[in-house]
Amino acid sequence: MRWLRLVALILSIVLLIGVVLYWQSFTTVIFAINGQQQQIRVRAATVDEAVAAAGLVLDEADTLEPAPDTLLENAGIIKIGKPGQVALRDGDTLTRLYTNETDPIQILRNAGATIQLGDEVLVDGLPLLQYISANQPRTIQIIRAITITIEDNGVPGLIRTTAATVGGAVRTSGLDLYLADTISPALDTPLTENMVIQITRAKPLTLIIDGRELRTRAQGETIGEVLINLGITLTGQDYAIPDESTLFTRGARIRVVRVTEEIEISSQPVPYQTIYQATDNLPAGSLIQAGQDGEQSERLRIRYEDGREVSRVLLDRTQTRAPIDEIIATGTGGN
Repeated sequence: MRWLRLVALILSIVLLIGVVLYWQSFTTVIFAINGQQQQIRVRAATVDEAVAAAGLVLDEADTLEPAPDTLLENAGIIKIGKPGQVALRDGDTLTRLYTNETDPIQILRNAGATIQLGDEVLVDGLPLLQYISANQPRTIQIIRAITITIEDNGVPGLIRTTAATVGGAVRTSGLDLYLADTISPALDTPLTENMVIQITRAKPLTLIIDGRELRTRAQGETIGEVLINLGITLTGQDYAIPDESTLFTRGARIRVVRVTEEIEISSQPVPYQTIYQATDNLPAGSLIQAGQDGEQSERLRIRYEDGREVSRVLLDRTQTRAPIDEIIATGTGGN
């Protein structure tokens, strides 16, 4: 039995020596991945074997120092650079870039992207000039400008814009729109290359109406069209100064005169007359018949302009009660 114990002891020693030799075949390697160091024991002779033994997967864009075939004993710290991923959207094209760059301008330059006049660059949603960060951006978007024409009261002007709609293009062009200005196509129309946008400008004017003086803008060929466009209706005998047929010019002063009329009925006395009648029966100066005024009705048309009376016109008179003449005797009788 002693020989069995001896054999077991020898096998244990051999096994222990094998384990020790196997463990000694491993080397502690320092990996620096994007600057972050970690120690891993690997069984390898070269740098690329060490990377594989450590279970590290290198992508095509990754960098490795020193060279893959460098003997591990001469390698020192193995540096692995894993570039960040930047999503570059150029118009409708999406490209994923792998880079260690953090400067958006350099990233675009390395990607071969060209920026033309009017193009807009957004970095992580911010305009390029407003992006301030030491970190690598996640997204870069190039919004390509298109060329359009804006005809401002017939005067054309070419602009390049990244706006999505007509309203956005007008706003970014620096043009001001007034309420009465008209624009074609509509403000919410999507922009297309070489689109022509027409702006028809309203003219400034001063409007005097209902006791108020207003400064506003309107469009129209004549004063009448201007009033219609302003929603002002002339009813009855209302009129405008200048006349509705007058051509509308910039800076015009337009007065709307409101005209009303009313009929006034009044009663007026009709004086009686004195008649002298000769008679022999009464002394001279005797009152034969007392006089009494009559009465007549008058209808007047009164015209008001802006609430002030400007004229009265007599329409007719109607006698409602005849006067009774006064009769005085002129004879000599009756002394």
